[in-house]
Amino acid sequence: MESRLTIEPFGPHHDRAAFSCGNGSLDDFIRTKARKERDLGYGAVFVAVDDDNPKAIVGFYTLSSHSIILDGIDAATRKKLPRYPTVPATLLGRLARDS
Repeated sequence: MESRLTIEPFGPHHDRAAFSCGNGSLDDFIRTKARKERDLGYGAVFVAVDDDNPKAIVGFYTLSSHSIILDGIDAATRKKLPRYPTVPATLLGRLARDS
């Protein structure tokens, strides 16, 4: 039977300690900072889990609100966008997979 992955919001039941992607900064984030940043509303943390072991994190990514200043975009592209000084965007902040 094939293993399936599910993407879900990061929660207290996920095993953060076992995650290792080989990048110290990303490993530290998921182990020690992800919950606090989520609780403070700085961004949303989503994890990929194997359906056979839903507590183990096999990958994660973060999303946060962002905006793009339109002054730096060429005039032809800007004509297609709303006439505001900035437009809303979503920032993919961190992305990692367990090794």
